[in-house]
Amino acid sequence: MATHSSTRALPIAQMPDGPIISAAAWRADQMRESGEWLVHLDAADINEIDAALQQVDVEDRPITAATRDDFPLCALAQKLEALRAQVLCGRGFVLLRGLPVERYSIRESALAYWGIGMHLGHAVPQNAQGH
Repeated sequence: MATHSSTRALPIAQMPDGPIISAAAWRADQMRESGEWLVHLDAADINEIDAALQQVDVEDRPITAATRDDFPLCALAQKLEALRAQVLCGRGFVLLRGLPVERYSIRESALAYWGIGMHLGHAVPQNAQGH
């Protein structure tokens, strides 16, 4: 009887010969000094988010059922697309600040974060429970 092994050796990644030159090759001290990764929402951005919150109707369904189309943004969507490019092809992260959660209900805050996130990418579970 012949035996068959389904395991194959995976190729070993080689370390680069020299320094890594990339926007994603940063150090914490560089980020502290630059602040270019901090993005502040302005009044126009907040107005768009407020308008989207008024338009989206998810009262009878989970927030996670809302799609990008359910949360319409115009100028802010263009800004978020540029931020998405920074995350995917640049330094790998941004920090978005200025969402006035104190004036929203918990559900509205969650929906605002979800809606913004839908313009940045696709949600995926972070744990075995699907959260």
